[in-house]
Amino acid sequence: MLRPRDLQRIVDAVSMPEQLLEAPGEQIELFTRQLVIGIERVEDRKPDLELGEVILGSHPPFFGRARREHDGGSLWPVETGLRGKRVLVTGASGGIGSACAREFFAEGCRVVLHYHEGRERAEALSQELGGAPILGADLRRESDVDELFGRAVGELGGLDVCAAVAGKWPEEDLPLWKLPLERWEETLRGNLTVTYLTARAFLREVERTGHGSLVLIGSTAGLFGEAGHADYAAAKSAVVHGLLLSLKNEIVRIAPLGRVNAVCPGWTESPMTRTSLTDPEVVRRATRTMALQKVAQPEDVARQVVVLASDELSGHVTGQVVTVAGGMEGRVVHGDTG
Repeated sequence: MLRPRDLQRIVDAVSMPEQLLEAPGEQIELFTRQLVIGIERVEDRKPDLELGEVILGSHPPFFGRARREHDGGSLWPVETGLRGKRVLVTGASGGIGSACAREFFAEGCRVVLHYHEGRERAEALSQELGGAPILGADLRRESDVDELFGRAVGELGGLDVCAAVAGKWPEEDLPLWKLPLERWEETLRGNLTVTYLTARAFLREVERTGHGSLVLIGSTAGLFGEAGHADYAAAKSAVVHGLLLSLKNEIVRIAPLGRVNAVCPGWTESPMTRTSLTDPEVVRRATRTMALQKVAQPEDVARQVVVLASDELSGHVTGQVVTVAGGMEGRVVHGDTG
């Protein structure tokens, strides 16, 4: 006898003619074979295999999301439960932000792309993601942030997830005794204040809807410090310690299952770091502190953002920091081979 939940999975799976027509032939053949086997095993009351497991959950992204090819192998999508979720990605014109937008879109999310100065990159990304809405705003300004969220809610009818990626790393290396007050204030405003205003606007929407997941972007500078960038380290440390740990307790006052988490990237290829990472000496010195001696790609960070945003994968995870830095310890791990 089919259980109600299994019957619903079958109905969901076979009621997608348009997606079936668009799917590659090999996926259709595999799906059909798995569906038949699954029905037979459930009807025979063999409990060793869930129908949902047999047909890969019968979730639409099985068709709509292409298989990833990696190192000669195939990676099928994992069920994240994010399909149809409404997501705002701030800083979507940057490297990590655009990667986050692509990953959310690949999960079937409806995504709004925020940009500040990178309008052309945002427009190109929008075209890539099927015409996703793009909204410009200077997140250092309170009125801009409030308008951004109002427009995003208007575009999508609400927000379920916010990936607060926007921030700025000051490239010039300046020890504290040479650090002008102007840069100190600019860096804190461009990272800590931006995150505060973004989180506040999103939580106001959470208060209205009673649910939501917020993912903040910190930095290993906020965990280990960064000589020559004390301003940036101080701002990011405030984000992933004081702010994060306060917000994870505050959000449940308005959303019992609301969650706030953070991802701390280490050295990652992006427009913000591209100049520095073209210097082999900088890369050598940076990777000496990492178990994995390589620079991260934006997708490495974005996939962790998606995992934390997912109630299916991280529903009991809040107030946590995921570090994406190749095992960085804040000390030299590898000896000098130069």
